[in-house]
Amino acid sequence: MKQKSIAIKIIAITLKLLAIVLSFKKHKIAGFKVKTKPNVFPPRFTISNEVFYDFLSKVKRSFNLGVDIGCGSGILSLILASKCKHVIATDISLSAVKVSYENAKLNNILDKICIIACDVASALKNNVADIVVANPPFFKGRARTSIEQAIFHNREFIRKLASDTWRILKTGGLLYITLSTLGSYREYIRELIRRGFKVRLKRVRRGFYGEIIMLVEAEKVS
Repeated sequence: MKQKSIAIKIIAITLKLLAIVLSFKKHKIAGFKVKTKPNVFPPRFTISNEVFYDFLSKVKRSFNLGVDIGCGSGILSLILASKCKHVIATDISLSAVKVSYENAKLNNILDKICIIACDVASALKNNVADIVVANPPFFKGRARTSIEQAIFHNREFIRKLASDTWRILKTGGLLYITLSTLGSYREYIRELIRRGFKVRLKRVRRGFYGEIIMLVEAEKVS
């Protein structure tokens, strides 16, 4: 347990430093131009995002409405825009909302992406989304800063993520979420199943300090 706690602290520090370093210039990620800020989750050199990039790039289906919950820099929203007619991106951080807007504008797809400042998906209507993506905070803990909101969560967040996602998805709609074996993956999966989702494991990638990153598909079944 002590070793796990140390690993989480190292990962959190690394993510904060990475966010600062990446904020100095624009980046080319998954074919998109992306810039970020020191207080926004880094869109590059993070295994959870890389798993998402690889998976979404191979999705052959097209969707009407996609939702990116906790959009951060907006990189997943940009990729979703190539699969969806419309995309809604949400984040509780105003800095993230601003960066997502700037990146959508930078890539000339503001006409397809609507960015909203809200907690999880509280501003969205019921039964509207065909696909939802989320790269949520993995670890239990107190978030004191904007960047820490992308790293640490409380119990209520897991309940709200499962509840809001179930509410906004159409029947048959899909949630794709990344989880970490060093974090609260059991709690996330347990809550999704409790809500009624049918859960499947889609991707696994080994990380650092013994961490394994999983991409999980959760289908809203009737």
